[in-house]
Amino acid sequence: MGGTIEISVIIPTFNRKELLKRCLESILGQEFDTDKYEIIVIDDGSADGTRELLKKLSLSNKKMVYSRQDRGGPASARNRGIAKARGDIIGFIDDDAVADRRWLVEAFKFFDEDKGKKIGGVEGRVVTCRPEMAPLSGRTDNPRGSLYRTCNMFYRKGILLDVGGFDKDFLDAFREDSDLAFAVLKRGYDIVYAPKSAVSHYTVITELTHPIQQAKKYYYDALLYKKHPRLYRQLIDQYQMSGFKFTGLRQRFYKLYVASSIFMFASLLFDHEIITRYLFLSTLMIYFAILAGYLRLQRLKEMSFTDILIGIPTALVIPYFYLYYLVKGMIRFKKIII
Repeated sequence: MGGTIEISVIIPTFNRKELLKRCLESILGQEFDTDKYEIIVIDDGSADGTRELLKKLSLSNKKMVYSRQDRGGPASARNRGIAKARGDIIGFIDDDAVADRRWLVEAFKFFDEDKGKKIGGVEGRVVTCRPEMAPLSGRTDNPRGSLYRTCNMFYRKGILLDVGGFDKDFLDAFREDSDLAFAVLKRGYDIVYAPKSAVSHYTVITELTHPIQQAKKYYYDALLYKKHPRLYRQLIDQYQMSGFKFTGLRQRFYKLYVASSIFMFASLLFDHEIITRYLFLSTLMIYFAILAGYLRLQRLKEMSFTDILIGIPTALVIPYFYLYYLVKGMIRFKKIII
């Protein structure tokens, strides 16, 4: 068989040569008709030998396109890939993810059967690879959808061009995926969830500063809220428990925790004993609620004793960093999130 390119898979990469190799192997091994998809890798200024690797692979494999740019962030890199894409469907995956063999087949089904062109995007399942977990490992699970993670997303190219692609003001890999999905939803298109179109995340991060680096990214929440206030309220910071959906829990707990601890220390200075006791107990209760949530998200049953020990001080200090960068973003983008 042969014919027109139907899917263009775009992979932005930066200094992850070994992880990228594993990702590319999984894309090259897809069950999808090999003549009907292409792979576009955008090197975002890597300096670890990625450039040499991609040059070599692109020469030996005609289905792979390689392009390099100066460091501009993942949004910029993906936009560059969109401009080069020949397929009507654009698939996004991250360089630290590995696709299931039927990743493309299962996602393409939804577009192929959508005769009315109501579907603008398809969101696949994301699972963190547990055997390679370590203390403070990043987790990117998406078991039920509505998270729109670009490590496993598909869109019609025409719609991406219509909404202007990714907003390059999101310089880090955070919230730019939600921003794009919200823009597509606001155009009246559906984004459906395809659980059989799965990828696994293998990133292992063990640095003690990793939670702080993650907290810094909430700087971009104000920009996302400024552009999509209603969808931000509905879909960001959401948790599902016993069939019920809760939104904004993290922000509320963090704000209460920081506010009560600040008032507690202030009351100590002015020797208000009763108020201090009350605020101390309140702060303690909120802290344990945060800790419980933190450990739950980190999957307590799979955590080692070391993980738990690290999680306790992490949950203690992260709310301060989180709110600092949240406020900094609100000042920068001139939008208050209450």
